Amino acid sequence: MERLKARMYVASALVLLAGVLATGSKPNRPEPKTEAWMERHLPRKVGVFSFVPGPDNPEQTYRMEESTYELLKPYGIVCRVFRAGGEAYDVVVIASSSRQTFHDPSVCFSGQGWDFDRLTTVRIPTKTRGEVPATLAVRSKRGSNEPERLALYLYKSESGFVPSTLLIKWELFKAQLLQRRATDGIFYRFIPLHPQPSVADTLRFAGEFLDAAAAASQGYF
Repeated sequence: MERLKARMYVASALVLLAGVLATGSKPNRPEPKTEAWMERHLPRKVGVFSFVPGPDNPEQTYRMEESTYELLKPYGIVCRVFRAGGEAYDVVVIASSSRQTFHDPSVCFSGQGWDFDRLTTVRIPTKTRGEVPATLAVRSKRGSNEPERLALYLYKSESGFVPSTLLIKWELFKAQLLQRRATDGIFYRFIPLHPQPSVADTLRFAGEFLDAAAAASQGYF
């Protein structure tokens, strides 16, 4: 089924591309954002959870590896850990107008020794954005007895939220072809850090984060 969907997207894109090539015009690009802009427009509090500032940058808990910046070439990457009592969530947000920025998260996890055992499309409940589609991944550490861990990720384009890398690339490509302008895409990743996290709690936190991010950024995030 996934292979059939991919073929449909490719076929549609080729048809659209033929029409665009005939016009010969270049797409307009959005005004680039910066990592500092992202830091200012992402929430520092999410419900009862507070962001933990890092020792080197009071706007992030830690900095992503330089190799990731070199590979993805995004506007910026914001990494914040939110804590409340015994619960903690690691949140990473990446923004870019380039389709090449958005890679399958399983590749990065695999390079760190993690395998995706199960992938499920889920719905994140929010107060301001309806039920948002996302991918819930159950991960296991290769060659280890560590317990399985959860990861939740999703993407946003100007048209709304999608749960997969293929779909965000398609949304950005479609906007460029049909509207003759590039648009921004955003990647969100949530990882619970506390022992035995529940799926329901992880979805709840993600929903609260998306609501808070919308308010802090006037709908951009």
